[in-house]
Amino acid sequence: MVIIGENIHVISKVVSDAIKERNPKPIQELAIAQAKAKVDYIDLNLGPARRDPEGTMQWLVNAIQEVADLPLSLDTLNPVAMEAGLKICQKRPLINSASGRTDSKEQMLPLAKKYSCD
Repeated sequence: MVIIGENIHVISKVVSDAIKERNPKPIQELAIAQAKAKVDYIDLNLGPARRDPEGTMQWLVNAIQEVADLPLSLDTLNPVAMEAGLKICQKRPLINSASGRTDSKEQMLPLAKKYSCD
């Protein structure tokens, strides 16, 4: 069984405030707690990521990688944000936003192949 920690989600007030303020500490605390709970992946859910998708994803990935030595599950429908995060993942990542819709497959499957994602 694969366990994905899903506490880092943009709809959480703590997470959204930390992202807006570029304050990594609350997000890093969530990541550390999930690592201690022995998750296999830490999920970073940005939703559609409309405001600065590349910068936000990269900031989040870097913030988590500073404190947790686990692979990341990137969770956004925004292919620009997805690729920005995939580029800098230090461990083999998981794409957690592909669906069976044609547009999703056309955008996410090439990224999964390019970055050897799980």
